[in-house]
Amino acid sequence: MIGRILGNRYEIIEQLGVGGMALVYKARDTLLDRLVTIKILRDEFTSDDEFVKRFRREAQAVAKLSHPNVVSVYDVGSEGSIHYIVMEYIAGRTLKELIKEKAPLPPKQAVEIARQICEALEHAHENGIVHRDIKPHNILLTRDGRVKVTDFGIARAASAATVTQTGTIVGSVHYFSPEQAKGEVVGIKSDLYSVGAVLYEMMTGRVPFEGESPIAVALKHLQTPVLPPRQLNPSIPVNLEQVILKAMAKEPGIRFRTAREMSRALQDAMEGKSIPMIYTDDDAPTQVMPAIRFSTGDFDMNPEQPRKREKRKMRPIIKVFLVVAILGLLSGMVFGARHLLIVPTLEVPNVAGKTVNEAIATLAAVGLESRVVSSENNPTVPKDHVVRTEPPAGQVVKKNRVIGLVVSQGAKTETVPNVKGRTVAEASIILRNAGFDVGTVEPIYDAQAPKDLIVSQEPVADLPAPLGTKVKLLVSKGPPPQNVGMPNLIGLYLEEAKQKLEAAGLTLGVVNDRTSGEYFARQVIEQDTPPGTQIEQGMVVNLVVSKGPGPAPKTAPVSVIVPATGTEHQVIIVVEDLKGTREEYIRNHKPGDVVTENIRYYGRGKIRVLIDGQTVREKQVQ
Repeated sequence: MIGRILGNRYEIIEQLGVGGMALVYKARDTLLDRLVTIKILRDEFTSDDEFVKRFRREAQAVAKLSHPNVVSVYDVGSEGSIHYIVMEYIAGRTLKELIKEKAPLPPKQAVEIARQICEALEHAHENGIVHRDIKPHNILLTRDGRVKVTDFGIARAASAATVTQTGTIVGSVHYFSPEQAKGEVVGIKSDLYSVGAVLYEMMTGRVPFEGESPIAVALKHLQTPVLPPRQLNPSIPVNLEQVILKAMAKEPGIRFRTAREMSRALQDAMEGKSIPMIYTDDDAPTQVMPAIRFSTGDFDMNPEQPRKREKRKMRPIIKVFLVVAILGLLSGMVFGARHLLIVPTLEVPNVAGKTVNEAIATLAAVGLESRVVSSENNPTVPKDHVVRTEPPAGQVVKKNRVIGLVVSQGAKTETVPNVKGRTVAEASIILRNAGFDVGTVEPIYDAQAPKDLIVSQEPVADLPAPLGTKVKLLVSKGPPPQNVGMPNLIGLYLEEAKQKLEAAGLTLGVVNDRTSGEYFARQVIEQDTPPGTQIEQGMVVNLVVSKGPGPAPKTAPVSVIVPATGTEHQVIIVVEDLKGTREEYIRNHKPGDVVTENIRYYGRGKIRVLIDGQTVREKQVQ
């Protein structure tokens, strides 16, 4: 495979590794002169047409992802039985290699890696893509420490096709979620479980579960509680352990709801904030209170203690009075308890998009308190406006409940890369890799910049801008055009006319043909811009050419007397007509000879007689 060129473009340089589903190579993109990574499906998968179709479809879907923490997919192709994807080449190493060399990692480093993985997953999840195979082997680390998550398409295609091999569970069983081990449909919380397993390994140097076979490990994911990581590495902060255990909860409902929420929890853990292990809800149902016990005969406030019998019996009227008083007291207590315990319920109104003050006022108007609980970057909600509430809008809660407000910090910003002097194709790749995209492309004339290269960009380079911003590109069309005189193309053959237009900086447009007895086939008989007209370079000129049969031949008599001096003279008769310029007669004569010839010509033209190279006679013919 080394030295082979795929797609007439990608030259294989060396093999980088072998995976469960693909062979990995480093290659050179000969078109853009850059290094790329190519993953070629192993032979055992290429025979399954349905899997190959799904693989291509999923890889094309992943190619739409554009995020600094996601390895970009450039191309998907096939050549014979070879099916491959072309991806961004990362000069670095895998997280697995870092773990083998240095684990356990310092908490700050491990958390930063995990948060970048969450950033990549959040972007993928927002675009409807679940990775399904998060593991240290699929996490690449650049030389400057940036995390790049790879293999979205292959994992997704394999999961959808339910590929199995004898004695093997396809995937990375040490990082499986319980629902993956059961073969259930998985969602974003499965990816977060895997992130928890990866973080566990970074902090302890060990995978969460080990066993004699993949099945044994999968069963432990299902049944065995994970050993708290602090028992293996006591230096792990307690709050960080809480994040790991929450992410790896057997029940998906206990895990983090989104990758963004997990990333925020990691940040909170490093700041010393406690992480709740389960979601709590103070909208608990009404509880049944123990009954109050009393006796109509003997009122006893402490029935557990033996009481002494009164020596004298109570009078009946007193007994009745006491019973009525006690019943009245109990009725009042029940009435009061109803007002204290039975609190009205209502739905949380939707305040997303409102300012914090507007949201607080809206919630207060329906009887709900509120406070800001967190903030996050959001590409669509303006800064200092509410992204969502906790609990969410529409959920039924008790009156006076405190509603949490998650507030937008605005779109996350990155420095806009400089693409001046690049082609649009190159700029598109550079911008996508930095989290931006190409907006409108406007061609402009520029006397300094070479044609097809970018002259300027908006937003300008090296300044921060929200991720996802579309960058407008101004592309050079070359120097501004000048006016030229329209050449005369009538009578020229089409090929000659095209060359003459190009020499004048003009463009050949539509060419129609028409029957003509005056011009030969493919000769120009009309041009839409008259000869001599001043016309701007780059303009299109449309022509009409003859499709024959052309003019019939004619003859004209030519007579000339050779000079009587000298010894010998050369006589040449030249014809200039529709067929072009040609010598119809050439011969040497003695002094005093008389030359008489009938010369053939086509259409209108001119006949010239030359003796010893000098024109001695010329006449027009038609």
